[in-house]
Amino acid sequence: MSTTFGSRLPSQYDDNYCFFIHDFLPGDSLIVKDGHNNRVRAIVDSVDNKRMMIQYRTKEGKSDFATLNEIIFLSFQEKGWLE
Repeated sequence: MSTTFGSRLPSQYDDNYCFFIHDFLPGDSLIVKDGHNNRVRAIVDSVDNKRMMIQYRTKEGKSDFATLNEIIFLSFQEKGWLE
């Protein structure tokens, strides 16, 4: 699916149009693919609307960024998500 802007601007959606950048809020629970293609549970720390990236934190306290295409699952804040 092509857009009017082509590749000049980062997309507010992932490639499959499942996630929209404004779907994400700090504290939300998610599963993300890490740099080794492993699925990792994490919590959203912040959302970078300009670069279309999500900053997240894992159980081990590691903080990293993910693009929308690296997000596998998103849910509202769930108690005990990282336990």
